Amino acid sequence: MAVNPLPTAFIFPAYANPILYPGFNIAAGVNPAALPLAQKTTAFQAAYTPALESGYPNDFFGGLAVSKRSLGIGLGYIRNQTSYAGQTTTTQSVFGGFGFSVDQVSLGVGLRDTYLANGFSPNVDIGLVVGDQKNARAVSFGAVFYNMDSLPQLDIGIGYGSIKKYTLEANILLPPFRYLDSGYVFTVAASLRAEILGLYFHTSYATNYKTFSHTVGIFAWLSDHVNVFAQFITSRTLSVGLSVDL
Repeated sequence: MAVNPLPTAFIFPAYANPILYPGFNIAAGVNPAALPLAQKTTAFQAAYTPALESGYPNDFFGGLAVSKRSLGIGLGYIRNQTSYAGQTTTTQSVFGGFGFSVDQVSLGVGLRDTYLANGFSPNVDIGLVVGDQKNARAVSFGAVFYNMDSLPQLDIGIGYGSIKKYTLEANILLPPFRYLDSGYVFTVAASLRAEILGLYFHTSYATNYKTFSHTVGIFAWLSDHVNVFAQFITSRTLSVGLSVDL
C-alpha cells in the first residue's frame, strides 16, 4: 500500500488543493515537487464525476504517476462535459510534471493546459518542497509559482506528518502579482490512514468571494495494489474512482 489517492480529479486553478501533500496522481498539476516524495511508487488512477443536476459537469480524470528513488513524473487528462438547455459543451485539459529531490529539498516543473480547443498552449509551474516527509514526525514547507509564463501566482504552505500515515497542512494562495487586490485563498487540509481505510478533508476560504469550499473523501484498499475512493466537494460535486499501484 503506497501513497494516499486523495484529493483527486481537479488541479489548479479549478480548486484550491494542498501543495505539500497533494493526491499522487494530480501532483503534476498542483505541485510537481511532491512527485518524488512518494518514493518507489507507480500508480494509475481513474475518476468519474457525474452531473448531480442540470447544468453541472460530467468529468472524467485519468492519470499516471511514477516515483523512483529521487525522481518523479506525472501525467494526467481531464475531460469536462456540461449540458444545459439542450446544449452540450466539452473541454479537455492535460497536465504533466517532473520533480527531483536532493536530501530534504525537492524541486519540480509542471505544464498545464486547461483548454485544448485552441491548441496546446500550457502554463508553466515551478514547485518546491523542503522537509523530511519520510519521517512520521516532520515539518515541511512548500511553495508553488503558478503561471510563470503569464500571470505569476504564488502558493505557500506548511505541513506536518508522513504521506503514508497522516498529514496536516495549511497554505495560502496569493493573488496574481499584477492584481494584488483580487483576494487570497486560505486552505487547511488533513488526512489519516489506518490499515485499509483512509479519510481526507480540506476546507478553503476565498476572501474575494467571502465563501468557503469543503472537500471530504474516503478510500479503502481492496488489496496491496488496488483502492477505491469517493470524494465530495461543496457544492454537489461527487467523484468516485479507483487507483492501481503497478
